[in-house]
Amino acid sequence: MVFFKDYYGVKAAVVKSDGIEMTFLPDNGGRLVSLKDTNGNEWMAYEGNGIRYRGIDMNSSYVDADVCGMDDMFPTIDPEIAPVTSDQAKGGYRCGVLYPDHGQVARSSFSTVYEKNGDLVMEYSSSDLFYAYRKTVCPACNGIAIKWSIENLCDEPFPFLWAAHCMLESEMGDRLVLPYEKDARAEIMFDGCSRYGKRGDKFAVDDGALTSLGNFSGNFTYKFYFDNPIPKGEIKYVRKNGVLTISYDEKKLPYLGIWINNGGFKNSTCVTPEPCTLAYDTVSEATRRGQTSVLPCRGFFDLEMRFSFV
Repeated sequence: MVFFKDYYGVKAAVVKSDGIEMTFLPDNGGRLVSLKDTNGNEWMAYEGNGIRYRGIDMNSSYVDADVCGMDDMFPTIDPEIAPVTSDQAKGGYRCGVLYPDHGQVARSSFSTVYEKNGDLVMEYSSSDLFYAYRKTVCPACNGIAIKWSIENLCDEPFPFLWAAHCMLESEMGDRLVLPYEKDARAEIMFDGCSRYGKRGDKFAVDDGALTSLGNFSGNFTYKFYFDNPIPKGEIKYVRKNGVLTISYDEKKLPYLGIWINNGGFKNSTCVTPEPCTLAYDTVSEATRRGQTSVLPCRGFFDLEMRFSFV
């Protein structure tokens, strides 16, 4: 079932399936701002004033907005000028265009939003990066599935990074359960208090690094990427209220970043897994390290992610 409502002063689209409820903001990047289980428990983090939702546009600061829920980061995480591939002549379609912070989609309004056979469909087209972006939300076995289809609209390769910035509400002892072997190696992107090291340092990931509010006292925030691709596209988030399972094709999203925030950013708390096509936050840095994610000329990138409580 799909219906529309007001969400802190902006338009929201709600999808319900077997008691599970997801709320999206079509005019704010199609952001998933709420995920409730069959008992009505909220699983997505929300940082806002509870009066009016503050979104972002192409020229505003991400950190000045309500940082919450799950946004689609495409075609980058950190800002950079559109990379040029080896078989692309300089001066092409995207040359000199900015990939903005957290990507273009998170800052855009989906121009077409409709219900089709019980599914929510949101569509957006970029006039300067030449792609069409479709996001479809539909009932799935014991949960809800989100499907994405991205089309390259020009005769030029499109280097991109796609990542889900999935900010999960956190309390003492909530933890991620991942399919990596014990003490898998990871690389720090940032660590405000240097508990695991500085940018570029390596460390062995233990349970403490994946647990909110239970490892260190005081305010802190850190992010890291696992060195190796994820063995299986399955992330479990364990809380006292149950277990959320996020599943996807690990061949489509081979890399995984983790951001833990315990008050170090905007005095809020969250556990944020970031399944992605490329690690290290930009296409250029990932490419420098031998990773590749490119939409071919007139090609497609399709992806499905399932959320369930089992």
